[in-house]
Amino acid sequence: MSDKKQLPNDSSALSIAQVPEVVPVIESVVDLEGNSIPNNGSTSSRGITLKGTGTANMLMHLFWGLADAGGGEPEFSSGAFKVGKDGNWSVTSSFGAPILGSYLYKMKSSYRNQLESEIWRINYVSTSPEKAS
Repeated sequence: MSDKKQLPNDSSALSIAQVPEVVPVIESVVDLEGNSIPNNGSTSSRGITLKGTGTANMLMHLFWGLADAGGGEPEFSSGAFKVGKDGNWSVTSSFGAPILGSYLYKMKSSYRNQLESEIWRINYVSTSPEKAS
């Protein structure tokens, strides 16, 4: 007599769906005042909100760093957050006083292939370009 238990032969008992991976995309960035910051744009704000798309319900990481450090790649992670069930995400990064200069940002998925977005560059200046003139 065997101690092994048989699982039901019903194929509906367990179904695992594989979710297709989506390359993360940074679609827009705004400063804390709501001003749009284009890729390679400038701001004097002490914080930004990045928005984009990725694989629904999966974890992503925001990576950032000074453009002159890390070999041209963002090297610090701001931690993980979950993409919405609609595939959209939004994350705010704020700081006391940024070091002036050019920063790089990218999103990286936390699943199978760890897909990455294109890099978004933001130049932090002491006064915003519109106010300087």
